Amino acid sequence: MNRFLVSIFLLVISVSSCTESIQPEKFDLKSLPKEFSHLTETDTGLVVYNSCDAGNLLISLKEDSQLLLHGQQEDYSFEIVSAHKLRNDTIQVATKWLESQESEVFHFHWLDKAKGLIKVITKNSNRFTLNFTFVDDQFLDNFKTYNQPCTEC
Repeated sequence: MNRFLVSIFLLVISVSSCTESIQPEKFDLKSLPKEFSHLTETDTGLVVYNSCDAGNLLISLKEDSQLLLHGQQEDYSFEIVSAHKLRNDTIQVATKWLESQESEVFHFHWLDKAKGLIKVITKNSNRFTLNFTFVDDQFLDNFKTYNQPCTEC
């Protein structure tokens, strides 16, 4: 009976230590780049595509705890509520819309830190899903930029 109790005790301790290690840790957004530009997948690879009628989607992390989706026809502002680092080099940023107070969670997953490539995924309450590759603006020159001619719009 003593061995059984000792075994259960050891099992409980090992399980509790495992669950503690997978808890997300707070993340300081100051260590994340401040500006990201959307990259478009083409037959020849990733490019910065500026459409003539909407521009290119940009993400900005502002010092005043705001996340902005902008650069296209409409801009969206979010207040950053918290940020946590998850497994697999993913940063989870909990936000709320400034206009409506609805919450939305953004996941920033590094694809290649050395090249500044990051995947941003979010789904809002209207079922709009953002699942795009972005590049840290410091690495923008590594990608060809295509400006769509106004005559195509």
